[in-house]
Amino acid sequence: AFDKVFYVQQKEAREFGGEWLPVGVDPALYRYEPQERVYDFCFIGNINNARVDFLRRLVEVFPRSYVGQAYGEAANTIYNQSAIAVNYSAGGDINMRMFEAQATSALLLSNRIDNGETELLPYIELYDDFADCVTMMRVFLKCANARRALSKAQADSMLSHTYEARARQFLGAIGWPGF
Repeated sequence: AFDKVFYVQQKEAREFGGEWLPVGVDPALYRYEPQERVYDFCFIGNINNARVDFLRRLVEVFPRSYVGQAYGEAANTIYNQSAIAVNYSAGGDINMRMFEAQATSALLLSNRIDNGETELLPYIELYDDFADCVTMMRVFLKCANARRALSKAQADSMLSHTYEARARQFLGAIGWPGF
């Protein structure tokens, strides 16, 4: 009954034959602003059952952390005060955190979900399990220059993932005049 169907997740787009139109980021809200590092890492989002144990264990290893919810400017500040932003996609989805965190000066580390993240996000750093995440965090906390260079590359790459870019992608896909 529809000419075009768009899916936020690559897996669904492939499974159901629609077009992949992932979420994006608002660069006015989430932006690269290097600040004093108050936190070794942050996790901003819902702490659901799938994440509780993982995040609790991570805080035990890296107590200088922020784990909880924050929105808009408050979230942007926390990301920029964090050396690393950790993503744990409990549902195997490419989520808003992947874009918001990468737009800031925190280096995003995410669990591997095999849902198009490496195609979409060329500078994403992926871990396979808890031990791998801890190892990567230790390395990036010690190697500040490498971490800063990667986080800057992540932030720069987010300029092509803005909501305006997604709107243009959508309009082009439906054949809107001028796109």
